[in-house]
Amino acid sequence: MKKLIWSLVALGALAAILTTAGLAIAGDLAQGKGTAASSTAGSQSAMLATDGNTQTYWQSGSGNENWLKVDFGQPMAIRRIVMFWEAQSYPTWYDYSVSNDNMNWTPISAQHYDSILTRTDFVNFTARYLRLNLHQRVCCQSVSYKLYELEAFAS
Repeated sequence: MKKLIWSLVALGALAAILTTAGLAIAGDLAQGKGTAASSTAGSQSAMLATDGNTQTYWQSGSGNENWLKVDFGQPMAIRRIVMFWEAQSYPTWYDYSVSNDNMNWTPISAQHYDSILTRTDFVNFTARYLRLNLHQRVCCQSVSYKLYELEAFAS
């Protein structure tokens, strides 16, 4: 039992060192990456959607058509995207596009949902940039999109 505890402590210390060095261990590949948006309301910047904190959020400007873009810094293989939305501020229609040059975009997946606050989408792409294109919100034109976190995983 004592060996197991020390092994877990050592593993935790190694994970902390690698994370501090900028090397994620099978974690959220979007966390801390450059993030931009088509619009922002107040101080709720796009970077808050990839800061690893589900207490902060990106808030879009008004209107249905908005986007959020993540720059992974280099091409990354992504297989799963998880998003955490505010009630009454999530999209019912959205899609993903990817790019390696931030100019030419390829659509990879379109999604339609009626009621969901935490959404997991299974995708299969390798690209430097991921853009979440938002087309229709669940409620009211005057309500902004509010995304607490967008996470991307290799598995």
